[in-house]
Amino acid sequence: MIKTQNKEKEVASKTIIGGGLATISFLVLFFGFNLSIISSAILSTLSFFIGYHLASNKEFKNATKAFKARTNYQSSVLNKAFRKIQIVEEKVVFINDHEIKSKINCLVTIGYKIIDNIRNQPETFQSAKLFFNYYLDATIKILDKYLSLQNETLYISSVSDSLIKTKELINIMDTAYRKQLEKLYDKDILELDIELKVLANTIKMEGIK
Repeated sequence: MIKTQNKEKEVASKTIIGGGLATISFLVLFFGFNLSIISSAILSTLSFFIGYHLASNKEFKNATKAFKARTNYQSSVLNKAFRKIQIVEEKVVFINDHEIKSKINCLVTIGYKIIDNIRNQPETFQSAKLFFNYYLDATIKILDKYLSLQNETLYISSVSDSLIKTKELINIMDTAYRKQLEKLYDKDILELDIELKVLANTIKMEGIK
């Protein structure tokens, strides 16, 4: 029973792929190249069998599965990244310092731009791995630390040095975000990649893992 169902699904999948290719071929041939209906129908029928055969090819199946898995993974990472930037955006309202508030708003804007660019150009995904794997989480940690210190300075003057250091980290983060956005456009990314890693190490040295 299970084998029969799997076989039916496989045939249906092949038919959909073949039918899709045939439909596209017919539209292109008939409307694009102005061939007759009969000629377009014959050639699109041939396209159907080509598509059906491709769907039966093991390498084609594996490539399709790999593509789907990669696409799903990238989509998941981008959705999580989008949510993290939203979290940063939601915390902006609690910042008292107007300069820092403006800086964080810039980070949010650049962060959304980075995600939009990668959605539109999926091939740039790999060049933003450090951004996804480190910088976004580090941004939230730094901002949380800043908000905590900001409130403590009202009662404890000795935390001012820590607050200054945290502001410096926010400035470093601003540079990192701008470098990351630039990296999506620059074909010679080696230098930018090194700079981003150096900036990440600088932040890590301050205890932001």
